Parts: sequence; C-alpha cells; structure tokens
Amino acid sequence: MKHQDIPKAQRLDYSRDLSDSPKWIVATPFFALGFVFSLWYLTAYYGGDAYHYTNFYNSLYELPHEHWANFQRLHLGAAEPLYRYIIALGAYTGLDRTLYLSVWNGAFVGIIGYILIKHRCSALFCTLVLTNVYLVTLLGSAERLKFAYFFLILAFAVENRTVKFALGALSLFTHTQAAVQFVSALNFYILDNLKKIASTPAKGFLLLVGATAAVSLVFYLFFFAVGQSIEAKSEFYLSESEGLAEAIQWGLLLFAGLAIFDKRLAYFVAMLPMGVLTVLFGNRVNVATLALFAGLAILQRKTNNPIVLAVMAYMSFKTISFLFNVVEFGDGFVRA
Repeated sequence: MKHQDIPKAQRLDYSRDLSDSPKWIVATPFFALGFVFSLWYLTAYYGGDAYHYTNFYNSLYELPHEHWANFQRLHLGAAEPLYRYIIALGAYTGLDRTLYLSVWNGAFVGIIGYILIKHRCSALFCTLVLTNVYLVTLLGSAERLKFAYFFLILAFAVENRTVKFALGALSLFTHTQAAVQFVSALNFYILDNLKKIASTPAKGFLLLVGATAAVSLVFYLFFFAVGQSIEAKSEFYLSESEGLAEAIQWGLLLFAGLAIFDKRLAYFVAMLPMGVLTVLFGNRVNVATLALFAGLAILQRKTNNPIVLAVMAYMSFKTISFLFNVVEFGDGFVRA
C-alpha cells in the first residue's frame, strides 16, 4: 500500500510512533562513545579535583560503612550521602576506578544521546552538546556534580511526573549545586502550567499543598544530611566570588533565551535563582545556567536556531584548550 493510500488518521499515528516513541536502544552507540572516551580520559585526568576523588575512592576499599562519611569529609570536604554510596559500590570491592566510572560515564552520555534523538535535535546541535566543555568537565574532575546531573538528565528523559520529581530530588543528595537546577526547573514548571492549575482551583490547591509538602520534605532531609558542609563551603565561595563580574555568562544566556524562547516569563523566573547565586558564589553555577538554556532549546525545537548554535559552539571551542591541558598537565583547569 502506498503512503497516499493510507487514511490520514493512520498516517498521523504512524508518524507519531516514529517521532515520539524512540526506544532506549538508541542510547547504545552513545553509551559506547562515552565509555571508550572515559577509559582514556580518566587515566589522563589525574590532577586537580580528580586527585582527591581518586584518593577517596581508594580509601573505601574494604572500609566499614560507618567510616565512609568521615572519609568523604576528610578527602572532599563534602557530605552528600548518595554520592558516597554510589562510589562505594565499586570502591569497597576493589573494582578498578577507571573502569567503574567509565560505565557510569557511558550511561550518562547514553541518556543524553537518547534525549537528543527523542527530541529530533539537529545534527550540529548534537555534536556541540557531546563536545561541550561542561560535559567534558562532568565526565572528569566534577565527579559529584556528574552524578547529580545523571539523575537530572534522567528526570528530563522520562515522562512520568512523579518519577521526574523523585529523580530530581535524588540529585540533591549527590551534589548541593543540584538544588539550584531543581528549584529553577520547578519555577519554570509552575509558571508554564499556571493557567492549567488556575483553571481547576480545587485540584490546583491540592496539587500545591502536595507539592509544597514534598519539596519541604526533600529540602529538610537535604539540609539535615549536608547542612554543615553547605555552610562551610558557602563561606569559602563567597570569599572567592568576584561579584557581578562573575554573572556575565548568565546575563548573556538570559538575554539570548529571552530573544529566542517561548514562555519568556517562565524562563526569566527560572533564571533568577541562578543569577543571584552566580553573583554570590561565582561561575560555579554556570553549568546549571547552560543546562537550562540547552534543555529549553531541546524542548522548544530551537536546536537549529543560529543563536543557540553560536552559544553551544563557543562552549565546544573551549573544550579544545581544556583537553590540551589534560594531556599536558593532567588537569583541565591549569592555566598554561
């Protein structure tokens, strides 16, 4: 039967099946790419924060679990509980660190690849995402933050809202910085669905009460687990920040997004927490800012937009010098 002979309703269903329901099998080549790259990359990247993460990993070998938290604070100055249990899965039994983390890196890149295919992103955008300096950083020295974004991008990939929320909440317990991404995404969702919520007041009220209770519980457990660590690190980052000068990239992404995205008010409100924290604590928040920008570009089918591609190209260009530093110094952040 020729395509033109198929009834219109059937053609639409067939098209939907192809475009909106890709299978997770498409993640396989991306997993292989991330895994193979990591086998080299994690060996080459031995300096900077990677040195401390390696020492922490090695210290957990056959170490009784009641000491894991103390060793995490000793080596990393951090207290996020989920991160240490993920690492201990491999470290306690003596699995090779490079191999173990390469599996996680492969899964991380695989989920990203699945998202790119699912949303039919342009080939150039896909290439720029996979060569982005922040992704390369997450695969290497930003180990705790990598696991936070593992849960965040998995939340982005799944459809069920309850599962999305649960995965987003888990991200907080691997790195505190995930909190800003979590709050910003929540702000965007509320503003984006405000009319829908307001159209059914009773249901909206129950949803608001339930969401408030769930978020409050998550943040109570979060601060109970890592409160002292947050306080100590906040004081350090406040002293290191250069104030408004640190917010240049945030400002550029804000105005770029306002120029090209739909739902500008929701985007503006979502960006505000990141801007405040960037001014206070420096450019460590920039990865969250770019993740929000790229995520909206994907959802709103803007991956062919010249402004989006220019932003992503700049971040990929920065990867070149970063990897040269890794090869030469074992640390991407060394200033040659």
